[in-house]
Amino acid sequence: MRLKEPDARMRDAELFIRFFAFRNFSSTYSGSMKQILDYTAKYFNDRWDSVQPTINEQTVEFERCIKTCIEIFGQNAFRKWNGTQYESAFNRAVFDALFLTLINIDIAHVLLENKQTVEDLFKALCTYDEKFKSAIEGTTKSIGSIYTRINIWTTGLRTTLGYPNIPTVQLIDNRIAISD
Repeated sequence: MRLKEPDARMRDAELFIRFFAFRNFSSTYSGSMKQILDYTAKYFNDRWDSVQPTINEQTVEFERCIKTCIEIFGQNAFRKWNGTQYESAFNRAVFDALFLTLINIDIAHVLLENKQTVEDLFKALCTYDEKFKSAIEGTTKSIGSIYTRINIWTTGLRTTLGYPNIPTVQLIDNRIAISD
C-alpha cells in the first residue's frame, strides 16, 4: 500500500484479515465484507491456541504472495491497468484475484517463470474484458463480482499458461467455491 507509517484507518490490517477470510472461508461469504472479516477475526481469536500454527503458515503464504506479486508487477502490484498505465491507487479487488492464485507455491513458481506473460494477461483483461473490468471497478464486494474476477483471472491463467493446476472457481448456491 506504499504506507510510510501505520494506517489510522487500519486498511493494511483489513487486507491481512481479508486474506485469511478468503483463504479459509470463501465458501461462507454471503456478500457482507464486514461480516466475513468479523467472523474470521472471531473464529481465529476464539481458537488461537489450536489455530496458531495454521495462522503462522498462512502468514508465511501471505508474505510470499506479496513478494511474488512485486516480482511480477514491480511497483504496480495490486494496481489496475487502465489501458495505458497502472493507476496509483491500491485496488483490493485486484488483490483478491492475485492472492488467491498465488497461495500455492507451485503455481507461484509457474507465474514467476512466466511473469511477462502473466502481466500481459492482466493488462489485456483490464483493457478488453468488460466483465473483468467491471468486477474490479464497480461493486467489488458482491459475490458476483468476486466470483467473476477470480474466475476470469484463473481461467485466463490456465488457458494462457497451459498449466492445469491453477484453481478452478465455481459459484454454487450463490457461494464461491475454490478448488485446489
